[in-house]
Amino acid sequence: MRPLNIAFEYNSQAKSTTAMRRRANETIYYVKDLDSAVDYYTQILGFELEQKFDWGFALLKVDDEGGRVGLMSTDLYEREFGSGDHPMPRLAINVANLEAEVINLAKAGVRVSAIAGESGGNRAAHAYDPDGNAFFLWETGTGDLFNEDSAT
Repeated sequence: MRPLNIAFEYNSQAKSTTAMRRRANETIYYVKDLDSAVDYYTQILGFELEQKFDWGFALLKVDDEGGRVGLMSTDLYEREFGSGDHPMPRLAINVANLEAEVINLAKAGVRVSAIAGESGGNRAAHAYDPDGNAFFLWETGTGDLFNEDSAT
């Protein structure tokens, strides 16, 4: 499997003078039983568990070139985003400034969700392409997962 590790600068079709920095760094799968899913991906597929959080998320290393898969419990997804949008696999894009991204995307006519999460902590929002495919935008409160040097 070829890892997806895209780094790019975004300028919302010249509607904004500020380039947004993003990095696509994982694909998220939504699972009913997080522990069983972690066992499957590590024991059967040979992925390596990087982090697992009690609140319902695990991050798995696919290869040594930056490929990762996130596993999110469907219970966590419904608590954070409601049950109206059926959770399907989606691209996760780490952003340096989530509020600015959401504002710029909305100005460009992109359908975006409200931001979920606490200020100063991990926060996320969904955005949708013209066909209704969701992608996940997220930021950390500390910024430690967004490496500015690798996003150029």
